[in-house]
Amino acid sequence: MLKNIARSIVTLLLLLIGSVNLTSGYTLRGTLPSNLQLSPKLIESTYFTLESNNTAIADKKAFIQRNRDFAFHNVSVGSYVVNLHSINLQQLSYRINIEEDSVKVYDYIAGNGWESLGHRVPYPIEIPATPLINYEVPRETFSLIEMIKNPMILMSLASLVMVFALPNILNNLDPETVQALQAKQARAGNNDVNHIQKKINDFDMAEFLAKKTSRS
Repeated sequence: MLKNIARSIVTLLLLLIGSVNLTSGYTLRGTLPSNLQLSPKLIESTYFTLESNNTAIADKKAFIQRNRDFAFHNVSVGSYVVNLHSINLQQLSYRINIEEDSVKVYDYIAGNGWESLGHRVPYPIEIPATPLINYEVPRETFSLIEMIKNPMILMSLASLVMVFALPNILNNLDPETVQALQAKQARAGNNDVNHIQKKINDFDMAEFLAKKTSRS
């Protein structure tokens, strides 16, 4: 009697262990490159999805851990696609074939047929190192040097220098130099006036009108 009870208990335990093994399935693992700097924002915005060609199998989602690893648990035998979703990382996809005794990983291009396999890659999945994508444009900071380089600012500064510096320069000149400059300026002005007056006096209206008439 006791032997039968013990045998029944052992059989029940074996059945329970077998059912646990059947339901637990495989653990599909992967990792991010070691030279990738993990920030809290990157960890929060990055995740992986596992999709099957069998509609009866629900999709799975896995987030990256602080040790750069990610894993899908309780994965049954079949064909899957692992997709990387991230704001700052390049989008990647891998085709996974899980068999009874092996896991095969291939490069996969989204949109291709399910049976379209790329190059085979090692397992566990190793995400290649790619530059981070940054969509944030830094705000321009105020720079006094850049403002001074503006042509309008340079012209304004030159005008201010002329307004304030020129009178001081003239005041520091000796009287003889000032008189010489004034005389030179007066002669130049008189020459211009005389030249204009001469042109007015030499102008012949009749000759000008005659030339206009002959041309027409």
